[in-house]
Amino acid sequence: MSVNPAVDRPVVSGRSPAEPAGTPGAGSSGAGRVVRAAVHRRAHVSAGDSWRQSSLTLHLLTLALAVMASAILLVTEADGGRRPWRIVIEVLITAGVTTGLALLVRKKSIDLPDPPFILPLLVMVVVASIIQEPLQRWFLATGRPFEMMIMYSQKNLMLALGICGIRAGCQRLCVIIGVFLTIFCAVISGDRTVHWLIAAFGVMAIAWLVESYWDTLRKRLLHTDERRIPRGWLATAMAIPLLLLLVSSSAGSSLISAVEGFLPGSGGTGESDPFARSGVNDGDALVAGTNNIRSFGPIEDAPFAEDDKPSLYDVVNYKFEEAARKIGRQDRSVALPAEMLAEVRQKLARSQQAARQFSTLRREAKRDPRQIRNLDSHAMFYVAGRVPLHLRMELYDVFDGIDWYPEEPVEGLNGMAMVTLKKRPWLRVPCSSRAFDLFAHSETHAIKVVNLRTNVIPCPPDTRGVHIDRVDQPEMYGAYKQGLVKMNRDALPELTPIQILSERIDFSRLDQEAPGWFRIAPEQSRMELPAGWHMRAVRDLAEKWTAGIPRGWKQIEAVRRALQENYQLDPQARTADDCEFPVGHFLLRSKRGPEYLFASSAAVMLRSLGYTTRLVSGFYVRPEKYDAARRHTPVHAGDTHFWCEVSPGGGTWLTVEAAPGFEVLGPLPGFWQRVWQGVQQVLRVVRRHWLAASCGVAALVAAFARRRVLADAVRTVWWTLRPAGSVRARVLQTMHLLDCRLRYAGEPRERGVTLRRWLRTRPSVAAVSPALRDFAELADWAAFSRSGDTPSEPPVAERGRAVPSAGTIPATSISPEECCRCIRQEVTLQKCRRVLAEARQQRNRSLS
Repeated sequence: MSVNPAVDRPVVSGRSPAEPAGTPGAGSSGAGRVVRAAVHRRAHVSAGDSWRQSSLTLHLLTLALAVMASAILLVTEADGGRRPWRIVIEVLITAGVTTGLALLVRKKSIDLPDPPFILPLLVMVVVASIIQEPLQRWFLATGRPFEMMIMYSQKNLMLALGICGIRAGCQRLCVIIGVFLTIFCAVISGDRTVHWLIAAFGVMAIAWLVESYWDTLRKRLLHTDERRIPRGWLATAMAIPLLLLLVSSSAGSSLISAVEGFLPGSGGTGESDPFARSGVNDGDALVAGTNNIRSFGPIEDAPFAEDDKPSLYDVVNYKFEEAARKIGRQDRSVALPAEMLAEVRQKLARSQQAARQFSTLRREAKRDPRQIRNLDSHAMFYVAGRVPLHLRMELYDVFDGIDWYPEEPVEGLNGMAMVTLKKRPWLRVPCSSRAFDLFAHSETHAIKVVNLRTNVIPCPPDTRGVHIDRVDQPEMYGAYKQGLVKMNRDALPELTPIQILSERIDFSRLDQEAPGWFRIAPEQSRMELPAGWHMRAVRDLAEKWTAGIPRGWKQIEAVRRALQENYQLDPQARTADDCEFPVGHFLLRSKRGPEYLFASSAAVMLRSLGYTTRLVSGFYVRPEKYDAARRHTPVHAGDTHFWCEVSPGGGTWLTVEAAPGFEVLGPLPGFWQRVWQGVQQVLRVVRRHWLAASCGVAALVAAFARRRVLADAVRTVWWTLRPAGSVRARVLQTMHLLDCRLRYAGEPRERGVTLRRWLRTRPSVAAVSPALRDFAELADWAAFSRSGDTPSEPPVAERGRAVPSAGTIPATSISPEECCRCIRQEVTLQKCRRVLAEARQQRNRSLS
């Protein structure tokens, strides 16, 4: 006789510990071996529940690996486009929810050695993850690439396996999926954060292997089982990759370098996916991140030839057609002092020689349909950040009645220098005066140039800094004009993120402006006006709009509001070729025209009132083009825009958007403003999908009206699909179902009162089914007898017996399983409501 130290019980040589004393030994006949095998299987089933369930440490470590793989996938998909704290919060929520559910499943597995809901739950997780994508694309107009959709379905399956990882099989499959997701993320991501997370995942995987080995070793010490290695399956698994390698090597280099696929993002020849991130013939996801330029790739038919890249002036001519010739000379205004007139004329001559002016008198010609299509076909650049946004590209100050002449480029601005912020090189742009206290906060926008040939960086108003990764030499930058920065090269670098730091003006502070604002000595070149009776009529109109309004921002707002309310935006409208003053014709006669006439009219009218103004051309980043899935806004050639800027002094310029339908980006909204914006966004989605929203609301109303019936149906299905492991668990499960039905029917059982005692005071409830009295005795036994008792089946006896002693099931007319099934089938919610309603009506009639 020997002693097994793991079990600490005697083991007779040649006899299993679970065998009875009379079982033959190893040398017995075949019948003895069959009996011994049967006894061995019974011992394995009776004592195998604790043997098959893994340790709590291994379970939690498996769950930690799943959460870590999920975090790696989140960081890979974000690709720098999400704030880190949001990813951290999502990972913490995932860890908390999965840990709680895992502990709950582990607790329930004590009563249910083989939970039947695990396999259906895993199937539902995978199916729901795949079905979610088309619904999300339909309702929210957002989605993921095909490969990310598959990875997210695997991630959900991995987390579900981690939650249900009370068995070694679930744990191993969970870890295998986690390793696969980690390898996938390591291949497609170049983020250093992903590399550090993968290293942490590797350390945790080694710890899991060690813990899994010791957990398996512990079980083998407690139980031994002889198994043979499946040599056939092992040989097949090793032969498959060898065959694939031989086929690929014998097929030539063409098969390895280009394999035709059938998925949108696989580089194949299938259909395009608008949410794909890369590949041939994929989709519109050209810009997925703001830092990693490998995260996007332009479509293959985009015009990237050197001669096809339009400059800013080409774009303006495409949109507004070719400028017409002037019909004679215009006289200068005499509003300027005599000593300043020569300087203005000299500057005008230089501007005319440069031939970079913009004319408000455009020729009405037949528009080329190919040019019209090109305006919105391929994006010129992409903007990541808040929209709407005005991006400056050119500044105009001198106006002769027909043409606007650009400001002269500056040689250099004092204060431009390279500084280091958060270990990144930034070009500091000189700030305007801070005495007005108008700036609310600063924010960053990222720009990626794709199809625009210019060396001027598109900058929002009040730009404070420019950053291009690894560009730390100030000689690479130059000052173009006040507030505009250029690069000392022929064109901006393509597909390279350019981050721009700017400040936002809080226009609400202009309502309480100081008396000295807009009264500082104006810049004479930005006060020049054309002469003639048309200009006097325009000045009279401006004075009429601002009559009785004090000088300052309120007058400016009055002019802007009058232009937006009384004039119509018409991009196709053109002025006659013989018109001498297009602005006057627009203001006094036609009252419709393109946005450059709105901007020119605002600038001229404000100059007539004594304000310093200028015309600005650039791009308007439209909020309706914002792509929430890719977190960027495309800017096309058709987004070329003109607006007016007015200066209160000190080098500060305020955007005045006179054209209707255009907005100016303000400061970040507060909490209630964000709530209201969210409500407006929901209303827009509902209006866009009104039929589906109506059906959904009707379904929700119907579900709320029938919520008790639906809840009872769900509980009944759960009672049917979840077989109890013992008689006590089945009775308690049925008791919970009965209490819910009585509560839904309006007769809840009081707390602290047994079912048998409560039925004595509720004869109307007892009349629902005769099986309630038998079930009441079973319920009292299940609730108050010792939890460790496992009694045998009771004998059939008469009703009315007292509660038996602990350890024996009370005698009833039918078996406990039959009694529970009878309660589920007979004491339904509809029957309880009907019987109780009849009892209440009868009681009311007796009282009346």
